[in-house]
Amino acid sequence: MAFYDVVKSLCDKKGISIRKLEREIGASNGSISHSKNGVKPNAERIQQIAEYFQVPIDYLLTGVMPEPEDGYYRNDQTKEIAQFIFDNPEYGVLFDAAKDVRPEDIQLVIRMIKGVNSTNDNSYTGC
Repeated sequence: MAFYDVVKSLCDKKGISIRKLEREIGASNGSISHSKNGVKPNAERIQQIAEYFQVPIDYLLTGVMPEPEDGYYRNDQTKEIAQFIFDNPEYGVLFDAAKDVRPEDIQLVIRMIKGVNSTNDNSYTGC
């Protein structure tokens, strides 16, 4: 994946435009868009973009997220959850909100979510 495509994808996931990214990191108007033609920004600008999105520079340059070192995640389930939240940042709010909730309240929320899911089939007529 080309540099511009990676940056555009990250912008889309964050819900911002390339122009907004340029403003937020102090880049001139169109400077990132020029990378569509294969002209990459300088190393300092690439570093700024990586820090802004909290991704490795290698990911910006190759479009491939480097595998974490062995043992980075405690198990495969943790790795899958981390990847899911990275790919779908809007779900991160659920994790953040749950950190300070009592375990019995988490069980209530789980039942509520299961109830919502069961109403999303074609037989639901609504009220």
